[in-house]
Amino acid sequence: MAIYKIFSENRKTFPVNEEEKTVASLNYSSWFVIDPDLVINEKTYPIRQKGRFGLTIELLDGTEPMYSFAMNWKGQIIINALDTVLQRDYVFKQKVSLRPHYKLSDKNGIELLDIEAHFKISSLKFEYTVNTTDAFEALPDKLILLGIQLHCINYYISVTPSIM
Repeated sequence: MAIYKIFSENRKTFPVNEEEKTVASLNYSSWFVIDPDLVINEKTYPIRQKGRFGLTIELLDGTEPMYSFAMNWKGQIIINALDTVLQRDYVFKQKVSLRPHYKLSDKNGIELLDIEAHFKISSLKFEYTVNTTDAFEALPDKLILLGIQLHCINYYISVTPSIM
């Protein structure tokens, strides 16, 4: 298990910290853009909308899609790994809670991580605490998945303001 802390620096930059060390960062070019870049070890993975209406989002490695994700009618975000060798599916959804609270599970319903969002009224910024399981920590692309989860939360918060 590990604990990650994510603090919104300027509402556009979200560094992911593990034990006081930044291991990744999700960077938006402006407040109104939902196409951020995920940076891990100085490598950039663009997250871009796909399709006519932009309902599907892809995380790219260069020009090749690595992950595809979209919200279903239940309000869950279904995440598909597009690698033919490591083909995995995940479900990201909001937990029932008084605070914004989210979880990521595999397709069998096994919870991999739990994220609690804290809105700081004094700075008008969110802070996130991520608790992971050993199964999540064993994944080879855990930081990419963590960046996708952060983007999913920001998407949830932007389209459902009633959860704040």
